[in-house]
Amino acid sequence: MIKTLLFSSLYPNSEKPRHGIFVETRLRQLLRSEQVETKVVAPIASFPVKSGVFKRYAESDSVPSYELLNGIDVYHPKFFILPKIGGAITPVMMARAALPVIKKLIAQGFDFDVIDAHYFYPDGVAAAILAKKLNKPLVITARGTDVNLFADYKFAGRLIKKAASQSNSIITVADSLRKKLIAKGVSQEKIQVLRNGVDKEVFYPASQEQRESLRQQLNISSNTILSVGNLTKLKGFNLVLDAVAKQPDIKLIIIGDGEERQNLQQQVSDLRISERVWFISNLSQQQLRDYYVSADILVLASSREGMPNVVLESLACGTPVVATNVGGVSEILSGECGIIVNDRTGIALAKAITTILNDGMDREVVAEVGAKNSWERTTQGQLDIFASIVSNKIDVSGRSDL
Repeated sequence: MIKTLLFSSLYPNSEKPRHGIFVETRLRQLLRSEQVETKVVAPIASFPVKSGVFKRYAESDSVPSYELLNGIDVYHPKFFILPKIGGAITPVMMARAALPVIKKLIAQGFDFDVIDAHYFYPDGVAAAILAKKLNKPLVITARGTDVNLFADYKFAGRLIKKAASQSNSIITVADSLRKKLIAKGVSQEKIQVLRNGVDKEVFYPASQEQRESLRQQLNISSNTILSVGNLTKLKGFNLVLDAVAKQPDIKLIIIGDGEERQNLQQQVSDLRISERVWFISNLSQQQLRDYYVSADILVLASSREGMPNVVLESLACGTPVVATNVGGVSEILSGECGIIVNDRTGIALAKAITTILNDGMDREVVAEVGAKNSWERTTQGQLDIFASIVSNKIDVSGRSDL
C-alpha cells in the first residue's frame, strides 16, 4: 500500500464544501483503486481583522483543525496571511503552520511515501519546503492560474521554477500547462499530462423524457443557457450577460457565488434583462447535474483556465458547450460537441450560442464525447508515478533549500 500526503489549500471543508472539489474528486477516484492510503493537510489562511475587505477570512474561523470528510482524514492548520501585500511570504507561513501537524502524523505511524501537492503557488512551493525538511519525495500538480498567472511574476515564478526543479515528478491537467512550464525552463522529462476526468456516476445524460421532466421540475424552458463557476472577474460572466442582452429569446441561469455577484446583478438590471436571468447559489453535484441536463448550452467565458471541470461535466451530461479558447478547452472541445470562441466578446459568444440553438447538436453524440473523459487514465498515471518513486526509494536528502 502506497501512502501519500495530499497537500493543498484547495480542498473542501465543512464551511466551503465545494472549495477545491476538483482536488478531492481526483483523490477519491485514486482511493477507489485501493492501492493508496492518503491523509490530507489543507492549510487555511487566517487574518485577525475580519471586517470590510477582510471579512472573507471570518468564513474560515469555524473550520475545525481536523475533519473526516467522505471517509478521508483532513487536517486544517491555520497560517497567518498578509492580504494583498504578503504573497511573497505565504509559502513559508503555510509550510511553517503545516510542519508540526505533519510531524505529528508521522510520529503517530503515518510515515507517508510521498507528498502529493496541488497548485504550484503558493501550495507547491510550500510543499517543496516541507519535502526538504522531512526528506520526502514530492509530486506537484499544476492546475491553471498557478502557471498561467503566477509563473509570470518575477518572484513567484522563480520559486515555482525552484519547486519544479526539486520535485520528483510534475503533473499538469492540460497540455497547455505542460508547454507553459517547459517555456519557463522546467524539464519536460518530469512533466506528465493527466487531465481531469469526470465522475460518470454523478454526471451522465438523460433520456428525452427524463430531460423534459427535469425541465418542468426546475421551470426551465427552451433556449436556456447555463454558466457555472465562482463569480469572479476572470470567469467572464459579464460577457455572458452581454451576449444574453443581444439575443432577446435567450434565458440564462448562473450557478455560483463570489465577489462579483453584486456587480453582475447590477449589470442585469442595467441591461434590463432581469426577467431572463436567474442566479443560483452553489449546488450539490447531483443538483448541478440536473441543471446541466436541462440546459440547452453551457457557456464558459473565462480569461484563464487549466482544464475547466464545468466543460467536462456538461459534455458528460450531453449538453453542448460554447467556450472561450483558454487553457485546455481546445484539447477536449470539438465541433461535434460545441464551439470555441476566439474573440472573447459578448457579440462572439452570442453568435456561437445562436448557431447551436438554430442548428442543434446531437446530445447523444455530445455525451459520447464526454464519456471519454474518464478518470481511469489519470488514476493509473498517478499510481505509476507514486509506485516508481516508492520502488526506486529516491534519496532526496541532497536537494537544495528554496
